[in-house]
Amino acid sequence: EFIRAKFNISDLKFRPKFLRLRPPNFPTIRFSQLANLYQQQNLFSKVMDAENVDELYDIFKSVKASEYWDCHFNFGTLSKVQPKTLSKDFIDLLILNSILPLKYTYYKYHSEEIADKII
Repeated sequence: EFIRAKFNISDLKFRPKFLRLRPPNFPTIRFSQLANLYQQQNLFSKVMDAENVDELYDIFKSVKASEYWDCHFNFGTLSKVQPKTLSKDFIDLLILNSILPLKYTYYKYHSEEIADKII
């Protein structure tokens, strides 16, 4: 409030873009799921210790949006009650695009033979 008054800054409102997105992929839902993922204890260790895809699925299948989002897709707009969890296809995308490159880079630095196994 002080800085806004001092520099005569108008109210800034965050308006996420929902254009061409299906409701389960709305940024509001994904941010809530990301926050839930970050709450897991020892997430980095769990990901690094996972030896196969099934163990990675176990880590990500429990990720869901908070209870508020069970009946919302956007702030203040009610929708049908449905828990917002990660789909198998989305988990596959996470594994291919972030987990495997992360594991490869980490083990390339620490242990060459495990990095080769990841490839």
